[in-house]
Amino acid sequence: MGGAFSAPTNNLIEEAKLFYGNKRLAYAVELWEKGENNTIVLSDGTNAPGTLPMKGEKFGKTVFQNDLQESLPIDSTMKIKTPEDGGTLIYETTGDLACKAFMPAGFRGGPTPNTMNPYRTDMGNPTGETPQNCATSWGHIVVIPVNHKIYNAITLTEEHLPLLAEMDRVGKVALKAISEGGVDMVGSLRWAMAQDSTIKMNDGRSVSSKLQNTEFVDDEAFLKCQSEGVDSVQDMVRDTTESTFHVGRAASVGYLHLHVRPTCFDLISKIGMDEQASEKGYIKQTLLDDVVSFVNSDEYATIKAQSEMLECESEPEPEGDDSDDDDGSALVRQASHRRSGGGLSRQGSRRD
Repeated sequence: MGGAFSAPTNNLIEEAKLFYGNKRLAYAVELWEKGENNTIVLSDGTNAPGTLPMKGEKFGKTVFQNDLQESLPIDSTMKIKTPEDGGTLIYETTGDLACKAFMPAGFRGGPTPNTMNPYRTDMGNPTGETPQNCATSWGHIVVIPVNHKIYNAITLTEEHLPLLAEMDRVGKVALKAISEGGVDMVGSLRWAMAQDSTIKMNDGRSVSSKLQNTEFVDDEAFLKCQSEGVDSVQDMVRDTTESTFHVGRAASVGYLHLHVRPTCFDLISKIGMDEQASEKGYIKQTLLDDVVSFVNSDEYATIKAQSEMLECESEPEPEGDDSDDDDGSALVRQASHRRSGGGLSRQGSRRD
């Protein structure tokens, strides 16, 4: 890197420094990422940001981690499942770099199809204060790794770069599937354009599901699709596709997840989310390429090296005996050793 940094790079640097300056969080994340603990619980007994806050066996787990997903019943709103089972899973792969690609869901404000985050502002953000409850765009795909526990983009190492490439590939395959899918495919472009029903919201309001051009940051693709058909915008979808991460505090779930979306169908809710992030001092969307460059950078290596030096100088002494907890619900190792990474995000269990 070197020289003056771009805004995304400065944001990555600041978010990494915030994480590595929070030794309790960083250490809890390290143990979870290495598989030594199955939850991310700090030494003071609090759950890490972006993990489940409910008491019991789920406390401190992340909603996307595989063992939790496998344990959830099929009717759970937290479970990633196919549209046939009431979910939004579009594509999944197998093997060491296995990934799942799905549309954001978990909306609680009303009975949207398969609990999808709504496109309409008056469904998810009627007061202007909750843009995060809406979809970022039509075609928004979330991709997670199945076999690799990684807390956030600022916990990545160079060894993870092949995984990032695979996540990007999987996301674009899933986007292509819903871009070209039929009208009966929940979440497809044809399906979205055909929506024209009324949904009774939990607050008693009745809201139309019909898409309007005023919902889009730029309505060119929507109007072209409306007048000339879905096939007419396939090139626009492909050419405007971006892959991004919510870095550090921008992430609502403490588990690495890539966002793939066609910016030609960005919704005004995205602007609201960007503005909220800016007011809090960070960037909401960071391009995959910027993250890859940062992972390879001297700046990132220096931040981690400085943190490790401080850790060695001020490692807390073990409290009580050093036997392991059977359920992994607390920090069970306090010996000094080199970190592989960690992250910092906001608490939340909604699938974003």
